[in-house]
Amino acid sequence: LILPAGIYFLALFLLVLTLKLKKIKDKLPYLFVLLAAFDLFYVANKVIPFTYKELVFPSHPLIEFLQKNSEYYRFAGSEASNIESNFATYYRLFSTEGYDTLYPRYYGELVWAGDNGVYKEDISRTTVVFPTTRSDAQHRLENLLGVKYILEKDDNYKSEWDSNYNLFPSERYQLVWQRKNWKIYENLKVLPRAFLAGSFLVI
Repeated sequence: LILPAGIYFLALFLLVLTLKLKKIKDKLPYLFVLLAAFDLFYVANKVIPFTYKELVFPSHPLIEFLQKNSEYYRFAGSEASNIESNFATYYRLFSTEGYDTLYPRYYGELVWAGDNGVYKEDISRTTVVFPTTRSDAQHRLENLLGVKYILEKDDNYKSEWDSNYNLFPSERYQLVWQRKNWKIYENLKVLPRAFLAGSFLVI
């Protein structure tokens, strides 16, 4: 509190000094700008962290695989393998999730219904979270939204190429990348990001 109090009294002193010395009245705005700039830079240096972008968005072989192969398709996480909302934007990847103060309600209703196939009226206002239940409804949603790659963190893996057929049946998914307990499955039933449909059904 010492520095804020000092700045306050200094500003007050400059104001009183201006009232008594008319000659520096025109210079008062410049003095206040300098004082405010000093305060802002001090607070920024003290509170806001400044670091190299590589420490916030580090490179990883999993990310590199997605950058090389995903093209315009989306990816999604499962259980403990989720990547935080909006992080994909930095890596120029496409995700089904995101944080935004405003987003289309119909999209949120669609994604949240992918949890178990049941419509939910009470959904998050700011965050779209893709379901991780591995249900049939989620698989259909992955196909519809162009989710080609699904991430998995399997702490119980047994070998360097160990497909988890219980969660990712072979008729739907194929293991395409693994590094120890981190895996990437390709969705074999995925639809293109844009396509023409001969008919549609309004639900």
